[in-house]
Amino acid sequence: MKRFSLLLAFLICAGGFGRLAAQTTPSITTNRLILPLSTSPVAPSSGSVQLQGNPGPTAYYFWVVANFTIGSSSPGGPFVMLTGPNQISAGDALKVFWQSTNAANYDLLMTTTPAAPQGACNCAVATGITGTNYTVTSGSLLSYTVPSFDPASYQLQLANEPTAAGVAELTARWAGQKMFSVDSTGAITYTTFNAQNTNGVLNAAQFSSLSAACSAAAAAGQGVVIPSGATESITANTTLPSNCATEIQ
Repeated sequence: MKRFSLLLAFLICAGGFGRLAAQTTPSITTNRLILPLSTSPVAPSSGSVQLQGNPGPTAYYFWVVANFTIGSSSPGGPFVMLTGPNQISAGDALKVFWQSTNAANYDLLMTTTPAAPQGACNCAVATGITGTNYTVTSGSLLSYTVPSFDPASYQLQLANEPTAAGVAELTARWAGQKMFSVDSTGAITYTTFNAQNTNGVLNAAQFSSLSAACSAAAAAGQGVVIPSGATESITANTTLPSNCATEIQ
Protein backbone atom coordinates (compact mmCIF):
# COMPACT_ATOMS: atom_id res chain seq x y z
CA MET A 1 0.00 0.00 0.00
CA LYS A 2 2.87 2.33 0.84
CA ARG A 3 4.49 1.68 -2.57
CA PHE A 4 1.18 2.39 -4.32
CA SER A 5 0.85 5.72 -2.47
CA LEU A 6 4.37 6.75 -3.47
CA LEU A 7 3.72 5.78 -7.09
CA LEU A 8 0.46 7.74 -7.14
CA ALA A 9 2.21 10.81 -5.68
CA PHE A 10 4.95 10.54 -8.32
CA LEU A 11 2.43 10.34 -11.16
CA ILE A 12 0.55 13.39 -9.86
CA CYS A 13 3.78 15.41 -9.62
CA ALA A 14 4.95 14.26 -13.04
CA GLY A 15 1.65 15.30 -14.55
CA GLY A 16 1.98 18.74 -12.97
CA PHE A 17 5.51 19.22 -14.27
CA GLY A 18 4.37 18.11 -17.71
CA ARG A 19 1.70 20.78 -17.78
CA LEU A 20 4.23 23.42 -16.68
CA ALA A 21 6.67 22.35 -19.40
CA ALA A 22 3.96 22.59 -22.02
CA GLN A 23 3.18 26.20 -21.14
CA THR A 24 4.79 28.89 -23.27
CA THR A 25 5.40 32.56 -22.66
CA PRO A 26 2.42 34.51 -24.02
CA SER A 27 3.01 36.81 -26.98
CA ILE A 28 2.68 40.56 -26.54
CA THR A 29 0.58 42.45 -29.07
CA THR A 30 0.87 46.23 -29.08
CA ASN A 31 0.91 48.98 -31.69
CA ARG A 32 3.82 50.79 -30.04
CA LEU A 33 6.57 49.68 -27.68
CA ILE A 34 7.98 52.40 -25.43
CA LEU A 35 11.33 51.74 -23.76
CA PRO A 36 12.19 54.17 -20.96
CA LEU A 37 15.72 54.59 -19.65
CA SER A 38 16.84 51.50 -17.75
CA THR A 39 18.35 53.82 -15.16
CA SER A 40 17.48 57.48 -14.61
CA PRO A 41 19.41 59.99 -12.48
CA VAL A 42 18.24 59.59 -8.89
CA ALA A 43 18.89 62.05 -6.06
CA PRO A 44 19.65 60.87 -2.52
CA SER A 45 16.42 60.43 -0.56
CA SER A 46 17.96 60.44 2.90
CA GLY A 47 20.74 62.29 4.66
CA SER A 48 21.74 64.09 7.84
CA VAL A 49 23.72 67.07 9.09
CA GLN A 50 26.16 66.93 11.98
CA LEU A 51 27.23 70.01 13.94
CA GLN A 52 30.98 70.25 14.53
CA GLY A 53 31.32 73.16 16.94
CA ASN A 54 29.02 75.44 18.85
CA PRO A 55 25.27 75.50 18.21
CA GLY A 56 23.43 78.65 17.23
CA PRO A 57 20.03 79.95 16.13
CA THR A 58 20.47 79.66 12.35
CA ALA A 59 18.73 77.08 10.16
CA TYR A 60 20.56 75.60 7.17
CA TYR A 61 18.98 73.44 4.46
CA PHE A 62 21.21 71.23 2.34
CA TRP A 63 20.38 69.69 -1.02
CA VAL A 64 22.28 67.10 -3.08
CA VAL A 65 22.29 66.77 -6.87
CA ALA A 66 23.48 63.39 -8.21
CA ASN A 67 25.47 63.54 -11.46
CA PHE A 68 25.25 60.55 -13.81
CA THR A 69 26.67 59.93 -17.28
CA ILE A 70 23.41 60.81 -19.01
CA GLY A 71 22.54 63.80 -16.83
CA SER A 72 21.91 65.11 -13.34
CA SER A 73 19.04 64.57 -10.92
CA SER A 74 16.87 67.24 -9.38
CA PRO A 75 18.03 68.28 -5.88
CA GLY A 76 17.40 65.71 -3.16
CA GLY A 77 16.65 66.91 0.35
CA PRO A 78 16.48 69.03 2.31
CA PHE A 79 18.82 67.71 4.98
CA VAL A 80 18.37 70.17 7.82
CA MET A 81 20.38 71.70 10.64
CA LEU A 82 18.10 73.93 12.74
CA THR A 83 20.68 74.92 15.38
CA GLY A 84 23.55 75.97 13.16
CA PRO A 85 26.07 78.69 13.98
CA ASN A 86 25.55 82.30 12.92
CA GLN A 87 28.66 81.99 10.76
CA ILE A 88 29.97 78.69 9.44
CA SER A 89 33.73 78.34 9.90
CA ALA A 90 36.39 75.70 10.39
CA GLY A 91 35.70 75.85 14.13
CA ASP A 92 31.91 75.83 13.73
CA ALA A 93 31.43 73.53 10.77
CA LEU A 94 28.59 71.40 9.46
CA LYS A 95 29.20 67.91 8.09
CA VAL A 96 26.57 66.70 5.62
CA PHE A 97 25.97 63.00 4.94
CA TRP A 98 23.76 61.52 2.22
CA GLN A 99 22.71 58.20 0.77
CA SER A 100 24.68 56.84 -2.18
CA THR A 101 22.77 56.54 -5.47
CA ASN A 102 25.78 55.17 -7.40
CA ALA A 103 26.27 58.48 -9.18
CA ALA A 104 29.58 59.54 -10.71
CA ASN A 105 29.69 62.47 -8.27
CA TYR A 106 27.48 64.89 -6.36
CA ASP A 107 26.85 68.63 -6.02
CA LEU A 108 26.06 70.01 -2.57
CA LEU A 109 23.73 73.02 -2.36
CA MET A 110 22.68 75.12 0.63
CA THR A 111 19.77 77.46 1.34
CA THR A 112 18.45 79.20 4.43
CA THR A 113 14.81 78.37 3.66
CA PRO A 114 13.09 75.01 3.05
CA ALA A 115 12.26 75.96 -0.55
CA ALA A 116 14.25 73.91 -3.06
CA PRO A 117 16.65 75.95 -5.23
CA GLN A 118 15.61 76.40 -8.85
CA GLY A 119 17.20 77.75 -12.02
CA ALA A 120 20.25 79.96 -11.62
CA CYS A 121 21.16 80.56 -7.99
CA ASN A 122 24.02 81.44 -5.68
CA CYS A 123 23.60 78.21 -3.74
CA ALA A 124 26.44 75.73 -4.37
CA VAL A 125 28.70 74.71 -1.49
CA ALA A 126 30.78 72.37 -3.66
CA THR A 127 30.44 70.44 -6.92
CA GLY A 128 31.86 67.17 -8.24
CA ILE A 129 32.09 65.53 -4.80
CA THR A 130 33.05 61.87 -5.26
CA GLY A 131 32.11 60.73 -1.75
CA THR A 132 28.83 60.76 0.18
CA ASN A 133 29.70 63.35 2.81
CA TYR A 134 31.19 66.82 2.90
CA THR A 135 32.32 69.16 5.68
CA VAL A 136 31.11 72.73 5.18
CA THR A 137 33.63 75.16 6.71
CA SER A 138 32.43 78.39 5.10
CA GLY A 139 29.18 80.14 4.35
CA SER A 140 30.48 81.27 0.94
CA LEU A 141 28.41 79.94 -1.95
CA LEU A 142 29.13 79.49 -5.67
CA SER A 143 26.90 80.36 -8.60
CA TYR A 144 25.03 77.32 -9.90
CA THR A 145 22.28 76.32 -12.31
CA VAL A 146 19.94 73.65 -10.99
CA PRO A 147 19.59 70.88 -13.61
CA SER A 148 16.25 69.97 -15.15
CA PHE A 149 16.52 66.43 -16.49
CA ASP A 150 13.52 64.93 -18.30
CA PRO A 151 13.72 61.11 -18.59
CA ALA A 152 10.77 61.11 -21.03
CA SER A 153 12.89 62.88 -23.65
CA TYR A 154 15.16 59.81 -23.79
CA GLN A 155 12.47 57.21 -24.43
CA LEU A 156 12.94 54.88 -27.39
CA GLN A 157 9.77 53.98 -29.28
CA LEU A 158 9.36 51.06 -31.66
CA ALA A 159 6.37 50.83 -33.98
CA ASN A 160 5.24 49.00 -37.10
CA GLU A 161 4.07 51.91 -39.24
CA PRO A 162 2.27 51.82 -42.62
CA THR A 163 4.11 54.01 -45.12
CA ALA A 164 2.50 53.24 -48.49
CA ALA A 165 0.12 50.84 -50.19
CA GLY A 166 1.21 47.35 -49.13
CA VAL A 167 4.30 48.65 -47.33
CA ALA A 168 5.07 48.94 -43.63
CA GLU A 169 8.24 49.61 -41.74
CA LEU A 170 9.63 48.98 -38.29
CA THR A 171 10.49 52.45 -37.05
CA ALA A 172 12.56 53.49 -34.07
CA ARG A 173 12.11 56.97 -32.67
CA TRP A 174 14.17 58.58 -29.96
CA ALA A 175 12.60 61.60 -28.24
CA GLY A 176 10.03 61.58 -31.04
CA GLN A 177 12.65 61.85 -33.79
CA LYS A 178 12.92 59.06 -36.37
CA MET A 179 16.33 57.40 -36.01
CA PHE A 180 16.02 54.39 -38.34
CA SER A 181 13.51 52.16 -40.06
CA VAL A 182 13.39 48.75 -41.73
CA ASP A 183 11.11 48.62 -44.76
CA SER A 184 8.98 45.50 -45.29
CA THR A 185 10.02 45.46 -48.96
CA GLY A 186 13.69 45.06 -47.98
CA ALA A 187 14.60 48.59 -48.99
CA ILE A 188 17.77 50.18 -47.63
CA THR A 189 17.50 51.43 -44.07
CA TYR A 190 18.00 55.14 -43.64
CA THR A 191 19.08 57.04 -40.59
CA THR A 192 17.44 60.41 -40.16
CA PHE A 193 19.41 63.05 -38.29
CA ASN A 194 17.98 66.42 -37.35
CA ALA A 195 20.75 68.84 -36.38
CA GLN A 196 19.70 72.17 -34.95
CA ASN A 197 21.65 75.09 -36.35
CA THR A 198 21.29 78.70 -37.41
CA ASN A 199 21.64 79.71 -41.06
CA GLY A 200 23.27 76.42 -41.99
CA VAL A 201 26.08 76.67 -39.40
CA LEU A 202 26.73 73.72 -37.08
CA ASN A 203 28.41 74.24 -33.74
CA ALA A 204 31.19 71.91 -32.59
CA ALA A 205 28.89 69.52 -30.71
CA GLN A 206 26.44 69.25 -33.62
CA PHE A 207 29.26 68.73 -36.13
CA SER A 208 30.74 65.96 -33.96
CA SER A 209 27.35 64.27 -33.48
CA LEU A 210 26.63 64.30 -37.21
CA SER A 211 30.07 62.92 -37.98
CA ALA A 212 29.51 60.06 -35.53
CA ALA A 213 26.08 59.33 -37.05
CA CYS A 214 27.59 59.17 -40.53
CA SER A 215 30.36 56.83 -39.38
CA ALA A 216 27.86 54.49 -37.71
CA ALA A 217 25.61 54.49 -40.78
CA ALA A 218 28.51 53.74 -43.12
CA ALA A 219 29.70 50.87 -40.93
CA ALA A 220 26.20 49.37 -41.05
CA GLY A 221 25.90 49.81 -44.80
CA GLN A 222 23.21 52.45 -44.37
CA GLY A 223 22.59 55.87 -45.81
CA VAL A 224 21.99 59.12 -44.00
CA VAL A 225 19.06 61.32 -44.95
CA ILE A 226 19.13 64.92 -43.75
CA PRO A 227 15.70 66.53 -44.05
CA SER A 228 15.73 70.15 -45.07
CA GLY A 229 12.07 70.90 -44.45
CA ALA A 230 12.22 71.03 -40.64
CA THR A 231 12.72 74.29 -38.81
CA GLU A 232 16.42 75.08 -38.44
CA SER A 233 17.36 71.82 -40.16
CA ILE A 234 20.50 71.48 -42.25
CA THR A 235 20.31 73.43 -45.48
CA ALA A 236 21.94 72.86 -48.83
CA ASN A 237 24.77 75.28 -48.02
CA THR A 238 25.61 73.73 -44.65
CA THR A 239 29.23 72.62 -44.24
CA LEU A 240 29.10 68.91 -43.39
CA PRO A 241 31.72 66.50 -41.99
CA SER A 242 33.92 65.00 -44.70
CA ASN A 243 32.82 61.45 -43.85
CA CYS A 244 29.15 62.23 -44.56
CA ALA A 245 28.05 61.13 -48.01
CA THR A 246 24.66 62.65 -47.52
CA GLU A 247 21.45 63.25 -49.37
CA ILE A 248 19.55 66.41 -48.44
CA GLN A 249 15.83 65.97 -49.03
